[in-house]
Amino acid sequence: MVKNNFAIFFFLFSLFISCSLDYSSAIIAEDLSEKVPETTLINFKQIKVENGKITRKVTAGSAENYTKTKQTIFLNLQFFDYNKNGEITTEGKADKVIFKTDSEDAEISGNIYFYSHTENTEIFAEILIWKNKEKILSSQPDKLVRLYRKKDNSFIMGKGFEADLRLKQIVFINGVTGRYSESKKQDESEKTADFKESSINEAVQIK
Repeated sequence: MVKNNFAIFFFLFSLFISCSLDYSSAIIAEDLSEKVPETTLINFKQIKVENGKITRKVTAGSAENYTKTKQTIFLNLQFFDYNKNGEITTEGKADKVIFKTDSEDAEISGNIYFYSHTENTEIFAEILIWKNKEKILSSQPDKLVRLYRKKDNSFIMGKGFEADLRLKQIVFINGVTGRYSESKKQDESEKTADFKESSINEAVQIK
């Protein structure tokens, strides 16, 4: 187990929790196929304002709502979170997001990129699955996920990624490789270490 302060941001979850759309007032034929969206919004934009200031902006090429299957599908989604000074704190994008309106679970896929300006950390992936009740973010066993921290060029990448928000722990099942730096303590120099690809389980504990 490798312990460090890689402080992955986990900011995307609040985005999906807040993305649920209410189309209950739409008049839809009862025999409409489950494969046909009841409502489609083109050039979707959602702006959240608190105390007169924008705190979040979400855009998508389209947002399709399927009431029967209780899901909303976003294509070409982007989002930005802002602090009280109007500065971007986190941002991200993905080709497709399937959001379950009943459970608030989500499946994110295609050119996934998220960046935390406060943590100076990026995540790259092709597919991520969010389980809201369990507070677990995971990928498929054969898919690569890469975490990168710009301020010291630390990075961790591997397959079978799983992050548990409650335990604040990241696990890669196999193929783990990377380089990390521990935070400096008083009168200590910065510690760095490399770890090469491994076929055994590896975990990263996030403080």
